Amino acid sequence: MARSGNSYQVGLNDREYSQCINSGYSNSCEAGSCSPEQMAAYDILQWKFQLTCQIPGTKGSITYQDSDGVRTYIIRLSFPDMGNRVPLSDVVLRGIL
Repeated sequence: MARSGNSYQVGLNDREYSQCINSGYSNSCEAGSCSPEQMAAYDILQWKFQLTCQIPGTKGSITYQDSDGVRTYIIRLSFPDMGNRVPLSDVVLRGIL
């Protein structure tokens, strides 16, 4: 699914959690079987929830580029404004699948 589908993509402002509360945590695929598309959505929701809980204010996105039969995923973390300090800005990770 991750090599050929388009389900493992999410924008910085998509599927954001405003608070870290357990009732918002996605667990729909833990007890039952999910389709590949449902599993991708589940993984993204868990990731977005953990970003909210572990690094409040941080946003994340996942995109990909296909070239010559190779898919490269780009994971971007955008850190919150640090007030009077210089913000950490963005971290971009790339991985080939």
